[in-house]
Amino acid sequence: MKKKFVLPKALFTFLEWLGKVSFYNFNRAKNVVYERRIRYCDNPKLYLNVCYPENARKGAKLPVFVYIHGGGWISGEPEGREAIVSNIAAEGFFTVNIAYGLAPEYQHPYAIQNIYDAFAWLISNKDKYDIDTDRVYVGGESAGGYLSAMVGAISANPEYRDRFDLNPISKDLKFRGLLLICGAYELDDAVKSGFPFIKTFIEAYGGKKVKEILEDPNSDGLSPANFITSGFPPSFIVTGAKDPLRICGVSLAEKLDKAGVKYILHREEGPFAVHAFLVAQSLPESKRTMPKALEFLKNGIE
Repeated sequence: MKKKFVLPKALFTFLEWLGKVSFYNFNRAKNVVYERRIRYCDNPKLYLNVCYPENARKGAKLPVFVYIHGGGWISGEPEGREAIVSNIAAEGFFTVNIAYGLAPEYQHPYAIQNIYDAFAWLISNKDKYDIDTDRVYVGGESAGGYLSAMVGAISANPEYRDRFDLNPISKDLKFRGLLLICGAYELDDAVKSGFPFIKTFIEAYGGKKVKEILEDPNSDGLSPANFITSGFPPSFIVTGAKDPLRICGVSLAEKLDKAGVKYILHREEGPFAVHAFLVAQSLPESKRTMPKALEFLKNGIE
């Protein structure tokens, strides 16, 4: 690992751990079942966790919500997102929480390939868990929101999909909707936001200097917002007033509007409307936002 990545990775790994053992997992739902550390691909370091209602009826064919954690592409793990995921599961969803390959050890497009391997696992296990793979939703915060938007663009844009070597079982999977929380959907906007360490994060994930990534026309695939089409899934976009990356959510909403895609742009105010605030389910800002996000997941956009 290059020296420039050592300190940020160590710092954010520590912060992720601190969040996991404290406020990230406050307000977890009750009456849900967890199954953890399920292997889904050839990499033995990677796994997924599932969570679903304890009282799920056999034959109910639960809809699926796949969560992709954030952490600047260099840190994060499913165990730090159990509050938000369990609260979605408690509303009648089968949830999948993915551990994917982190930068700089694993660089683009490895993470998105991992995610499609997890989708393939989902398809292969749909009968075992009695789930409906025609009703799949995807979401995540920060880097996970970015990867969720990439999933949306891949599902709706064959030209974009062909840039990736994806699992043949899942590469054509379609999605009912996206929950996009404080993501960096266009890297140029992310850099302009001045978000702490953003250039380091992008270089770790993209494998090149930020300037090279932004100026190289062959690197445009790193920004899913460049590939929005009318078939992009309906989206619930969450921004926080205290988050520098809120400009990315607003910009994405403008692109969805131009493409004729249904979306809700939820701009949360308040002193704790910080980056990725929705992960901390005990915050008042999260308690205001979460019911609206759940309404979107259950009923879509009229």
